[in-house]
Amino acid sequence: MSILHEERAFEWGSLVKGTNVNFHKTIKDADDALSALRLGKKIKTNEQWESTKKEVMEDILENKCVQVPVFLEKLRTAKQSTTFVEATYNNEWGSGLDRTGTLNTKPEHWPGSNTLGVMMKKISKKIRKRKLSDSISRKQKQAHREQSRQRNIVQMLKDLRTASDSDVSGCNADSDSSEGDK
Repeated sequence: MSILHEERAFEWGSLVKGTNVNFHKTIKDADDALSALRLGKKIKTNEQWESTKKEVMEDILENKCVQVPVFLEKLRTAKQSTTFVEATYNNEWGSGLDRTGTLNTKPEHWPGSNTLGVMMKKISKKIRKRKLSDSISRKQKQAHREQSRQRNIVQMLKDLRTASDSDVSGCNADSDSSEGDK
């Protein structure tokens, strides 16, 4: 199934895990994220959904990183001190304030718990760690290649020495003349 927006996917997930399975097409076909959210609020969910919804949203965000390179890059390049926040009056997932209120209020005074922002920060950290470990392994591979090249050069020099030592031409490269000139 292809769902274009994470809010639609999340609300659709609540239906799959919840009790109102017949409502899933309406959520899937919602015009935008806000419509999906409003429809989702009409759904009575069960305890199973309440206990798994954060995991579902985290999975959706991680999948978005795979599917949307710009999103991945934004999270990867974000500073560790960056605060991610949803500013749409959502007390559970966002700051609980609008954009202006969010920007002008210290995070510790937001009425919302900013669960989505916390998740994004966690994923951002995971991506940066993964990128760092990838770069470390690349450096290790590069060092291994350099060592292999160095071994190849050493072996080549040994082969050249062996070939010159076994040369039976009678010429000695260290002398000015051949033995026959004496």
